[in-house]
Amino acid sequence: RERVMELTDGTGVDVVIDSVGVYVGDYAERQPETVRAAIAPSMRMWRLGEIRVHIFAVLVVERAVEALQLLQRRESPGRVVVKIA
Repeated sequence: RERVMELTDGTGVDVVIDSVGVYVGDYAERQPETVRAAIAPSMRMWRLGEIRVHIFAVLVVERAVEALQLLQRRESPGRVVVKIA
Protein backbone atom coordinates (compact mmCIF):
# COMPACT_ATOMS: atom_id res chain seq x y z
CA ARG A 1 0.00 0.00 0.00
CA GLU A 2 2.79 2.43 0.90
CA ARG A 3 4.58 1.79 -2.39
CA VAL A 4 1.39 2.34 -4.40
CA MET A 5 0.80 5.64 -2.62
CA GLU A 6 4.40 6.63 -3.26
CA LEU A 7 4.22 5.74 -6.95
CA THR A 8 0.95 7.64 -7.41
CA ASP A 9 1.97 10.75 -5.43
CA GLY A 10 -0.61 9.96 -2.76
CA THR A 11 -3.51 9.40 -5.16
CA GLY A 12 -3.75 5.61 -4.78
CA VAL A 13 -5.48 3.24 -7.16
CA ASP A 14 -8.94 1.74 -7.48
CA VAL A 15 -7.99 -1.66 -8.88
CA VAL A 16 -4.85 -3.81 -8.58
CA ILE A 17 -4.38 -6.72 -10.98
CA ASP A 18 -1.25 -8.80 -10.54
CA SER A 19 -0.06 -12.32 -11.26
CA VAL A 20 -1.66 -13.56 -8.06
CA GLY A 21 -5.11 -12.04 -8.18
CA VAL A 22 -7.31 -9.00 -8.27
CA TYR A 23 -7.96 -6.49 -5.51
CA VAL A 24 -10.77 -4.05 -6.16
CA GLY A 25 -11.73 -2.82 -2.70
CA ASP A 26 -14.82 -0.63 -2.64
CA TYR A 27 -14.31 0.25 -6.31
CA ALA A 28 -16.37 -2.83 -7.20
CA GLU A 29 -19.32 -1.32 -5.38
CA ARG A 30 -18.91 2.09 -6.98
CA GLN A 31 -18.12 0.91 -10.53
CA PRO A 32 -19.24 -2.73 -10.85
CA GLU A 33 -19.46 -2.71 -14.66
CA THR A 34 -15.99 -1.22 -15.02
CA VAL A 35 -14.52 -3.87 -12.71
CA ARG A 36 -16.40 -6.66 -14.48
CA ALA A 37 -15.11 -5.47 -17.87
CA ALA A 38 -11.55 -5.17 -16.56
CA ILE A 39 -11.34 -8.70 -15.20
CA ALA A 40 -13.48 -10.44 -17.85
CA PRO A 41 -10.55 -11.30 -20.17
CA SER A 42 -8.59 -12.88 -17.30
CA MET A 43 -11.62 -14.83 -16.10
CA ARG A 44 -12.25 -16.09 -19.65
CA MET A 45 -8.65 -17.29 -19.93
CA TRP A 46 -8.95 -19.04 -16.54
CA ARG A 47 -12.18 -20.82 -17.57
CA LEU A 48 -10.53 -22.00 -20.79
CA GLY A 49 -7.58 -23.38 -18.85
CA GLU A 50 -5.16 -20.85 -20.32
CA ILE A 51 -4.31 -19.60 -16.83
CA ARG A 52 -3.49 -22.12 -14.14
CA VAL A 53 -3.26 -21.46 -10.44
CA HIS A 54 0.01 -22.73 -9.03
CA ILE A 55 -0.40 -24.08 -5.51
CA PHE A 56 2.97 -23.95 -3.78
CA ALA A 57 1.94 -25.43 -0.44
CA VAL A 58 -1.07 -26.87 1.36
CA LEU A 59 -0.68 -26.60 5.12
CA VAL A 60 -3.01 -27.72 7.89
CA VAL A 61 -4.47 -24.97 10.05
CA GLU A 62 -2.03 -25.81 12.86
CA ARG A 63 0.71 -24.54 10.51
CA ALA A 64 -1.08 -21.27 9.62
CA VAL A 65 1.72 -19.19 11.15
CA GLU A 66 4.20 -20.90 8.84
CA ALA A 67 1.92 -20.16 5.88
CA LEU A 68 1.85 -16.47 6.77
CA GLN A 69 5.61 -16.43 7.21
CA LEU A 70 6.06 -17.89 3.72
CA LEU A 71 3.98 -15.05 2.33
CA GLN A 72 5.64 -12.36 4.41
CA ARG A 73 9.11 -13.50 3.36
CA ARG A 74 7.95 -13.79 -0.27
CA GLU A 75 9.15 -17.39 -0.39
CA SER A 76 6.07 -18.70 -2.16
CA PRO A 77 6.11 -18.75 -5.97
CA GLY A 78 2.42 -19.72 -5.87
CA ARG A 79 -0.62 -19.94 -3.65
CA VAL A 80 -0.36 -21.06 -0.06
CA VAL A 81 -3.49 -22.89 1.03
CA VAL A 82 -4.40 -23.34 4.70
CA LYS A 83 -6.54 -26.45 5.06
CA ILE A 84 -9.06 -26.16 7.88
CA ALA A 85 -10.72 -29.59 7.71
